[in-house]
Amino acid sequence: MSSIATTLSKIKDAARVGETFAGHTLPRLHSLSDQTRSEAMIPPYIQAAQAVAREGAAALETDRQRRIYLNLCQRHVQDELGRLSSRAAHHNRQQWDRANRQLVEAQIEAVTRWPEDDRHFMGCAENGLSAIENHDAHMGIAPRHIETRQAQFLSRLLTARLQALAPVNIAHAARVYDRHKSWLAPDQTPPLRAYLNRVERIVRAGLLADAIVRMGPKQAWKAKAKAVAAHEEDGDAEFNALLQEAVQARLDEAEQQEALARQTNRNALLQAIIADKTACVEALLKSAPHLALAWDQAEPDTIAGLSELMRLNRMGRTPIRDEHAANMVKLAIGGALHDHPDFHAENLAGQRWNSVPAAQRLVLVELQAKRNDPGWQAKVSGNLEQMRRMTGHRAVEHRSQRLPIFA
Repeated sequence: MSSIATTLSKIKDAARVGETFAGHTLPRLHSLSDQTRSEAMIPPYIQAAQAVAREGAAALETDRQRRIYLNLCQRHVQDELGRLSSRAAHHNRQQWDRANRQLVEAQIEAVTRWPEDDRHFMGCAENGLSAIENHDAHMGIAPRHIETRQAQFLSRLLTARLQALAPVNIAHAARVYDRHKSWLAPDQTPPLRAYLNRVERIVRAGLLADAIVRMGPKQAWKAKAKAVAAHEEDGDAEFNALLQEAVQARLDEAEQQEALARQTNRNALLQAIIADKTACVEALLKSAPHLALAWDQAEPDTIAGLSELMRLNRMGRTPIRDEHAANMVKLAIGGALHDHPDFHAENLAGQRWNSVPAAQRLVLVELQAKRNDPGWQAKVSGNLEQMRRMTGHRAVEHRSQRLPIFA
């Protein structure tokens, strides 16, 4: 009977331990294992596993059950530690590989931020070479493979610097290329040399264009560019096209600046006449002598429009709101909201605008002046209803009236 009782007791203990270990402990140990991803996390894993084992042991009924249970826990944790150590080592290596790649990439990015700094460039090269050597040697990589990776890094570093430096200083880029071209991989040399040549031609075309625009009136710039290009590159069509494009860009810019100056001058004349209800040119130049040159250089349409406006002032007549004038203002506001070039080219001092009340014309003048303000369009859109009220039949002709968009 005693042997049977002993056997039954062992079976009961085994069943109780198995139930506790499988149902309570093992899922928690697996969860702890899944969360352990690095060597630094292994000691906390051991402590947590021991706590789980103690908790489970405390719930058992006999010392025998607790001994069997703790032995099971210990064997499981030991087996799991081997697997965790292997996984942690792999994870650590992945992290180190990632950190090393990031460090090397940071050197390449750094030279593009300060491409003209030779000392900075050499520092980045040394940092990258050291990072590669320290990492790969520790990983047991063969020296020839380390040298290959270092050569690839130097080729990428030089390419990145030259691509950033050439548009800024092509002469400096050419010197850097000549000094370090041995760093380039064979397949990188031809495209990089071709890139530097193209940038050099663009820069030279720009320098020639700058010289041409200083040689005479802008009406002769394009013809002069053709002659210069033919002489400079012996009829090279590609360089001729580059030079023509550079001259045309400067011609467009000059014409835009002249148009902006004309608009600024005529709007200043218009604002002065509206503000003081000026009745004649003599009175205008007396009250605003700084506008004498603007009046002298004004276009015929501006002169005609402002002269008529001053005649209306002499007669004490003000525009009467009508449907045609209201439509003109609405169309102009639409052009302003969409930043349409026709609105910005509109001569608000012209005769046809004399039918529009002064307060509305001043709003449009200020909208033209806001063209170069990055935030003006959003502000105008946000105040569209207020603009409509200001330019509507309840508009008050007073210079102090302003929209928030002009604040």
